[in-house]
Amino acid sequence: MRSAYSTPETGDPIRIFVGTDRTQTLAARVLEFSIRVTTRLPVDIRALCDVEIPVPKDSVNRPRTGFSFARFLIPALCGYEGRAIYLDADMLVFSDIAELWRWPMGGAHVLCSDSVEDPVRRRQYSVLVMDCGKLPWRVEDIVRGLDEGRYDYRELMENLCIVPREAVSASLPVEWNSLERFEPGRTRLLHYTDMPTQPWVFGRNRHGDVWYSTARRALDEGFLSVDEIYQEVRRGHVNPDLPSWLGLEQPADYEDCRRLWDPPYRRFQGPGNSWCFNSLARWFDRVAHLGRRALGR
Repeated sequence: MRSAYSTPETGDPIRIFVGTDRTQTLAARVLEFSIRVTTRLPVDIRALCDVEIPVPKDSVNRPRTGFSFARFLIPALCGYEGRAIYLDADMLVFSDIAELWRWPMGGAHVLCSDSVEDPVRRRQYSVLVMDCGKLPWRVEDIVRGLDEGRYDYRELMENLCIVPREAVSASLPVEWNSLERFEPGRTRLLHYTDMPTQPWVFGRNRHGDVWYSTARRALDEGFLSVDEIYQEVRRGHVNPDLPSWLGLEQPADYEDCRRLWDPPYRRFQGPGNSWCFNSLARWFDRVAHLGRRALGR
């Protein structure tokens, strides 16, 4: 029996999984909009949010975000058949995602890209094309490997050590995972990977206008509603000033939201990240405070 998603040539929907958590709900929605308006092919987009995954016993090996391990569920969710694309929620797409869907696997089990634009950054497995039939992953077994010391978090997430080295190909163009860089006409996917400066959290991201214009278009075309924006403000998932950054009126309870708001990146601090996140949080909060003073806010 043919898989519903057996090959890119079947004409069936492009199968996309988005790693996210509740605090990234709006980001995931804007990403989905950017995918849908840049392709003519049908897409099947599934958010991997609040999925049940075992927690490693050693705190050092625990996930750094609420969805770090979600990508390892994908082959099983696909019945270990066909291709799938994995994306993080904190992205925007500017080119037809069909390019990734049709990219030659060349015998590899996983395709990714190298972050050659910025040599300081490590390779990220946040954009993946996966041959699910060659990835017999069970997330329980992967976490057990952490618990038994067969590998650690860094080896898993930065080296993808559960896949043979020769079966991982960094053949995707770097433009399909452009980390905090944007060149109109060149960048295919912009990744807002630095959590304290993501534009729904921080109003002075150097490419924030790109995200705001995409979100604004999603509002204008009815894909997003103003109520969705206000709900995310009230839930504390986005900066209370986001409505104004999008040209909207502030909700009636803006002052309460502003007073109570704590950026999501300070609520989820993985082991080894807390010092870094706290330092960045203090620095960005100081910049934001000075900016508001300069503007008389």
